[in-house]
Amino acid sequence: MNVVASVNSEAEFTERVERIVPTLDCILLGLEGVKPIDKRMEEPDCPEELITMRSTAESQPADLIFGTFHIWTGSHIN
Repeated sequence: MNVVASVNSEAEFTERVERIVPTLDCILLGLEGVKPIDKRMEEPDCPEELITMRSTAESQPADLIFGTFHIWTGSHIN
């Protein structure tokens, strides 16, 4: 899932995600590919949803903006 936030560092982003995810009744297994959105948007596999997510994050800097959620059943989690 893509997550976008208006933050000053990777550490701040990680802290915000780790703090908010449990309130969503979700389990964070890990974070991968954390990078500034400008870098991510330069990549050829960048999803179009990041354009809207970026705009929302800029207008709502206190919020985390979540992309499409993917749900796995318990049988797939070790």
